[in-house]
This record gives sequence, structure tokens and C-alpha cells, in this order.
Amino acid sequence: MTDWKAIKEMIYEQLLKIVDSKVEIAQKELQAANESRNNETKSTAGDKHETGRAMIQLEIERLGVQLSKAVSLKEKLAQIDIQQIRNKVELGSLIITDQENYFISIGHGKLVIDNEDYYCISMASPIGELLIDQEVGSSVIFRKKELTIQEVA
Repeated sequence: MTDWKAIKEMIYEQLLKIVDSKVEIAQKELQAANESRNNETKSTAGDKHETGRAMIQLEIERLGVQLSKAVSLKEKLAQIDIQQIRNKVELGSLIITDQENYFISIGHGKLVIDNEDYYCISMASPIGELLIDQEVGSSVIFRKKELTIQEVA
């Protein structure tokens, strides 16, 4: 028998590392852009200066959005109780079907755990919307394929 709880923990930990890395990278890039903007203020004057400053400001805004999205993903992960074993599909569920394996969490894509593929999907994804509230034995049609739920953990 497979230890689904351990698999969920491994998937969750990998997702957490990925999101933490995204937050850290965005913070560092934002800090560097702010420093660059501040240095630009101290340098040349004129149109070239204003254009450079405007471009840096656009980059700061883009990085702010990127950081905000990464923090939002981290908050979504924090809502998941991976210790809870579920009877129906909901946030934090590990779903084993006859074709694919899914972890309802954040939209990340495929992770490989013990040579097995697990797709990390959000509840708002097309497949996530089909799977929510389903139970073992239920079937859903996704992309013209029938998926039968074999286990929910």
C-alpha cells in the first residue's frame, strides 16, 4: 500500500521550495531595481535621464506584480492541511485516477515523486473544476478522456 500522506508531504515541500524561491528572486530583483533607480537619480540630467528612470519604474512595477503573485501562491499553500485525509476532492487532496495523478493546490504543473508524475493544479483550473467534490469511483471527462478516481487522500 502506498503512503499517500508521505507523497503529499513531498509534493507540498517541493511546491513550498519553488514558491519560496520565486519570492526570494522577486525580492532581490526588486531591491536591485530600486537601487538602480536611486543611482539613476544621482547621475545625469535631461531627457536620457528621464527615459532611463521611466524604464526602471516600469520594471519596478512589473517586479512588484511578480512578487505579489508569488506571495499569493505562498498564502494559498499555507491554507492546505496536508495531514488531513479526505473522502472527497477539495483543496489539499491528492487524487489518483486510472490515468493521471493530481494534487489540488496551486497551478504549477508536473512534479515527479518516486518516478511517478503528479500534476499540481488549482481548483480553478479546468480539470480542478471537474474534480472538486468528486469521490472515489467517480468519473469525469477531460479532453475527451474519461478519468476514474481510484483514490483520494
